[in-house]
Amino acid sequence: MKPPARKPPAPPARKPPVSATAKATAAPSKKFQVETWDTEKEGQRIILYADSGMGKTTACALLPNPKFADFKGGSDKILHPVTGERLQYIPDVETFDDVRAVCHQPDLFKPGDSFVLDTGTDFEDRGLEWMLANVLAGDKGKTYTATGVENYGWGKGYR
Repeated sequence: MKPPARKPPAPPARKPPVSATAKATAAPSKKFQVETWDTEKEGQRIILYADSGMGKTTACALLPNPKFADFKGGSDKILHPVTGERLQYIPDVETFDDVRAVCHQPDLFKPGDSFVLDTGTDFEDRGLEWMLANVLAGDKGKTYTATGVENYGWGKGYR
């Protein structure tokens, strides 16, 4: 026995075409232009991720004139892999605000210098401490001091 024949589905409803005159009279919300990239005054952001002892700090020592901010200690034991010289560092960088201050102190760097945060995990921890102390959380129009990233809407177990 054959199954009953089905009707093909109806085609989707189509919007009426927009006339050429309607397209031409629509005012653009932005004015665009073509430019050439100028990144001479912008730095590159590089993240190296690997287990401890894999050579991240040594690789960063090869960057142009690197200045280190070392949260954990360890960079002080690394010598430049080519010259054998001790690395340059910025002492007493301990908090997220310290890192921000370093980035806004132009006399620390010359054009082309590199700033290395060692390690990113420790910098993330400082950033979280800063965020919890300075950024209020909110729910249904009420604000309060957050106690963890979950208060900002991140899923439980994120940290």
